[in-house]
Amino acid sequence: FRGRRHGRPASGLAGHRFLGYLQNHDQIGNRATEDALKKLLPQWIKEKNWLTRSVLVGGYQPGKGNRSATFGSLLLGVYDDDRLVYVGKVGTGFDEHTLTELTTAMRRLVRKSSPFSDEVPRAESRDAVWLRPELVGEVRFQGWTDGGRLRHTSWQGLRDDLDPASVRREGTDAG
Repeated sequence: FRGRRHGRPASGLAGHRFLGYLQNHDQIGNRATEDALKKLLPQWIKEKNWLTRSVLVGGYQPGKGNRSATFGSLLLGVYDDDRLVYVGKVGTGFDEHTLTELTTAMRRLVRKSSPFSDEVPRAESRDAVWLRPELVGEVRFQGWTDGGRLRHTSWQGLRDDLDPASVRREGTDAG
């Protein structure tokens, strides 16, 4: 199946499968003709419902491979009353400049123990480098897990305009 992305419209059974996929699967319908698809496909767009959230960086996991000089993922938190609670990690959305910039900024914030009031899962805390929670960032994400963690996070950038103390749990946050 090549579809419009490669310059020609999808047709036949492949086109039918493509339309079913865009409608969240399990669709029943007739086989679309190429002419019908030319009319339908420009109007059909699959877009995820992304949310954004300000977070505090409370630590990081050291990088491996081509990221060995920087970090692999950031450990994130928000304040709930006066406690910093762990809300997950982010390991994507960084370009080379951002990796270098954040690594430099984090070096001056290193501390010996976790800043989080709750327990960070062992997989994330095992090799973690803990930080004073002074860096505010923004992530985009898909939603919250039942355990109060951000789901499918992607780094959007630092938020120099926000005071770390203002990054608080909101009514729409899980947990």
